[in-house]
Amino acid sequence: MIPRSSIFKVNNISHLFLIIFPVFSFSLYYYVGFNIQVAKAIYFGFVIISLLVVFPLFLKKEYLYGNLILDLIILMIVTIIISFLFWGQGLLLGFRSTAPYLAIIYFFLLLKFSPNIKFVENLIWFFCIIYICFWLYGLFKAPELVFGLDEDKLTDSRGIFRLSIPGSGIVHLSFFLAVSRYVETRKIKWLYIFSLLFIVIFLHVIRQYIFFSFSVAIIYILFNTRYLWIGIVLSLVFLLVGFNFNVDSDSVFGKLITLSEQQANDQNSGEENTRIQEYRFFFTEYDNNPLGILFGNGVSHSESSFGKYESRINEEYEFYLSDVGYAEIFIRFGLFGLFIYLFIFYRIINQNVPIKYKYAKLYLIFLILTNLLSSSVTYSVIMFSISLYVLECTSKTYQYK
Repeated sequence: MIPRSSIFKVNNISHLFLIIFPVFSFSLYYYVGFNIQVAKAIYFGFVIISLLVVFPLFLKKEYLYGNLILDLIILMIVTIIISFLFWGQGLLLGFRSTAPYLAIIYFFLLLKFSPNIKFVENLIWFFCIIYICFWLYGLFKAPELVFGLDEDKLTDSRGIFRLSIPGSGIVHLSFFLAVSRYVETRKIKWLYIFSLLFIVIFLHVIRQYIFFSFSVAIIYILFNTRYLWIGIVLSLVFLLVGFNFNVDSDSVFGKLITLSEQQANDQNSGEENTRIQEYRFFFTEYDNNPLGILFGNGVSHSESSFGKYESRINEEYEFYLSDVGYAEIFIRFGLFGLFIYLFIFYRIINQNVPIKYKYAKLYLIFLILTNLLSSSVTYSVIMFSISLYVLECTSKTYQYK
């Protein structure tokens, strides 16, 4: 059931907190004009305050997802201790490195303040517009770095500069919100909006995000519209463009096709796919500590010996946890954490959601798929929390207190 605050306004302090928390969890989008260390310190304070604010909710049992999210938060705190005991990583460093993952506390903040879903959707559009504006300005200024990380890696090797700006997942969530609204209302404006958002997704030149956002959206449209031919035509155009070898090799399309062809040729020549190698290494060779296997090793900090160990893996093997999302969950939070996430995913897939709020489920399915090839679940924590809140509000077990 939808919380009663859909009738009454949430107080302004609650609104402000729900807006500010994500901004600082994104480290102020890594704008070069801000002191990022100060931004992170403020965010750490927000995490601690949030834990105290939402603590009474931890004692309630009637949530569909809340109990599982609480288990994750407890596990994250436990792994800070595990990384101290078995890796010699200081407790403070452990907290600092785990804090981005603890942004999942945002789910409980939403439960605590219980904003109506209309406010949540406005929040999604607000952050989407902010992100796109920063991204466009960043592209305009490139190769000069204005927003994001990795100035030395800011290249246009894929036909356009790839900016690593925190919070990019909001574009995907907004895309599925627009797709859902189009299917629900059949208004042409939503077709234009999700088409424009897909262009933004495409121009981020991350192939798994392009493929899975298109695939999930087109399948949803095909199953929910009479105009099946539109989806069929769009699918054929997408495939034809994707396999058209006459595309200009210097274009964004051309660079992506060339990269895909190169990787396919490597596999055909007998070279094993890098991500398969990464999954095998992280699941079988990374660590033999039984406690780490069960409950995880925690999140490493670059300044600790634990972080230096992972840096050596990056340098010697060129294996990265950010490439293999489910392996990252296993390394950070063990089999127990992996089971919690998989159980959350099971509930997401099996939950019956009203068409008006289907976008939350679509986005989470998108995360489940892309997490095979990237750390999208643990990277897009705020959007993950927002989507789960929408599903929680529409579930039969949710009761506003």
